[in-house]
Amino acid sequence: MHDSLQEMGRQIVLREFPDEPGWCSRLWFREDANHVLSKNTGTEAIEGIVLHPSDPGVQVHANAKSFSKMVKLRYLKISNVRLYNGLEDLPNSLRILKWTGYPLTYFPSHFNPEKLLELKMCHSCIKHFRMGTKPLHNLKTIKLSHSLNLVSTPNFKGMPNLEVLILEGCTRLFEVDPSIQVLERPTLLNLKDGKNLAHLPSSVGCLKSLKVLNLFGCSRISNVECLEKLDVSGTAISEPPSKLYLLKNRYIEFIYLFIYF
Repeated sequence: MHDSLQEMGRQIVLREFPDEPGWCSRLWFREDANHVLSKNTGTEAIEGIVLHPSDPGVQVHANAKSFSKMVKLRYLKISNVRLYNGLEDLPNSLRILKWTGYPLTYFPSHFNPEKLLELKMCHSCIKHFRMGTKPLHNLKTIKLSHSLNLVSTPNFKGMPNLEVLILEGCTRLFEVDPSIQVLERPTLLNLKDGKNLAHLPSSVGCLKSLKVLNLFGCSRISNVECLEKLDVSGTAISEPPSKLYLLKNRYIEFIYLFIYF
């Protein structure tokens, strides 16, 4: 039923401007997206672009100015788009940004998405998370899993409402910014397989709302603080932390060792 309704919606949108996809409110088909992004025919009418990675359609190409006219774009979900000549613009109107395989090491310098709620850019080439100059008070989720160039987390001062940070498989990550202490309601911090991460800021243990910290495979980590659930498999931690009794669920997991209280 869901697929049928989705297909019906696509057909309705396509009837709006069958020969000019740049004037459609949404783009679903790779052929249309490729036409719009490669020829810079996007307009302020476009509010969403959704391209599924499993779609066997044509390769999508983009260039530096592909998004410059899409001033009302709110939802962008694309993957492995070939990008030529860098990227000058991303719309500041974005609420959801999902770009698997983002090919650049940086965000456009004028990208200030103040209303951004969710950013997921797995397998990206991002090296340093630096995004504009304005605070991101609405941002709830950052997922940069398997971004192999990433060496540090963002400065969290401009995103105090961040709840979920997933950096699994970021093997070059060596630093968690001390500003993580400003987060007001974090619930999940996933640093799995952060092989170059040697320590965590002590303030991580003071994040009252943090429920889950995943340090599996962080072989250089040797200190942790109290949490509800703590996965320290594959770390250098050899015994339960002294404040284990403060764990609300009193559960800690080690490789080949399970201790229950």
